[in-house]
Amino acid sequence: MKVFIFLFLITFASTAFSQERPFSRDINLSTANITAPSLSGDKKVLLYLSDYVDSYEPTLFISTLDGRWTEGVRLPKDATISRFNYKYGHFLDFTGKTVYYTTKRGGGNGYDIWSMERTETGWGRPEPLRAPINTTGNDASPSLTPDNLEMYFIRCDKMDAYESSGCKIYYSSYNGTAWEEPIALPANINTGNVTAPRILADKVTLIFAAIKPGNKGGYDLYMSRKSANGVWGDPVPMDFVNTENDEVMISTDFNGILLTLGKMGNSKEQLVDAV
Repeated sequence: MKVFIFLFLITFASTAFSQERPFSRDINLSTANITAPSLSGDKKVLLYLSDYVDSYEPTLFISTLDGRWTEGVRLPKDATISRFNYKYGHFLDFTGKTVYYTTKRGGGNGYDIWSMERTETGWGRPEPLRAPINTTGNDASPSLTPDNLEMYFIRCDKMDAYESSGCKIYYSSYNGTAWEEPIALPANINTGNVTAPRILADKVTLIFAAIKPGNKGGYDLYMSRKSANGVWGDPVPMDFVNTENDEVMISTDFNGILLTLGKMGNSKEQLVDAV
């Protein structure tokens, strides 16, 4: 029931009915840009970008909720080489144990999706996803369903650490031994430059960022739902959170009630919850 209430609000809410509140001060440092959140399903583990490092470059950090949010810990060096990583290319799975990120560190022709698992003794070795997910082109920004059997990601004509162009969203399912050949989503979604897909726990609600005609400005957030016969509905702009600035990466809890995203404050980017 909560998921359907959330969908109703996204479809019909306007800015006048939206409420936003700052994320925890344990995460939102006044001296740093904090953005691009990815939350575990229970909203107790947070992966995010912070430039609170010597180089002032957006760097991946992770924090856990234990009464309050713990101080963010920088991910291992192999996963945080900012000049090799695509800024909006990371994802934390619903368990909060596996991090996916997009990088060019493998030395290939384009960007690839890598994963790294957290264990009781630390982080495992980062590994690139195999074909047919990764190709010689630019493959980036995965989002997986809670059972890790369905993936949405983007393929782009061009990509660097901060920007991408000519991007489309693709879908692949896991057959128990390997990922199936990815399929591009229909044109009503893949029109204009799209990025940062997020599939919700219900497996039929997709949120993504896009530059489309009529946008409020830059990237806006859109939502589409897949019908029982597998047809994706026309994307609906999420105008209760869209502004004249870029809205790119968003995260939700398992129920899809609470949206967390990065927004520009007075001088720094900060995380906010939108309800």
